[in-house]
Amino acid sequence: MPPARRMEALVDALIEQIEPLPAMQFALFGHSMGALVAFELARAIRARGFVEPVALFVSAHHAPQFEGERTALHRLSDVDLRAELRRLGGTPPELLQNPAFMELLLPTIRADFEVCETYGYVERAPLECPILAFGGSEDAQVGEDELRGWSEMTTGCFRLVMLRGGHFFINENRETLLGEMDRCFAPLRAYR
Repeated sequence: MPPARRMEALVDALIEQIEPLPAMQFALFGHSMGALVAFELARAIRARGFVEPVALFVSAHHAPQFEGERTALHRLSDVDLRAELRRLGGTPPELLQNPAFMELLLPTIRADFEVCETYGYVERAPLECPILAFGGSEDAQVGEDELRGWSEMTTGCFRLVMLRGGHFFINENRETLLGEMDRCFAPLRAYR
């Protein structure tokens, strides 16, 4: 199956994989592009009449109502796209230097960039679930104000946690990040 190139197609494919939705409580987490995907998935779940997640965790992506910088990375040549991946720093260098692996991976990466670069926020009622946003204190792509914008996407509580590091701060802060997410579940555990 070819990778999805639009947010709607990606969310529809994800919904197909999780339907019927379980009656159990669940949370969604997304980092970078995944933050937008998790947000739109939560809205799609609600639109289908199912219960929202108990929490939405978003990381390293500006709130969806902020248009952000419009780029066309998905249209770059393979050489330029690899250079951009190297600059972004999220892909291990040994993978970038492996031509066979990159030949397999680039179509999916290109499609992911296209999903983000063609995404258009559509205003709907805010989610009711709490949103916990994470950011990297040295992330040149996403600033604190852009992360605070996620507060407008919920009628529930909102919290922003800034952690040391750049765009891929989650790699160095895994335990702290998991601990912060776990704190969100403490009130739920108290009522079991």
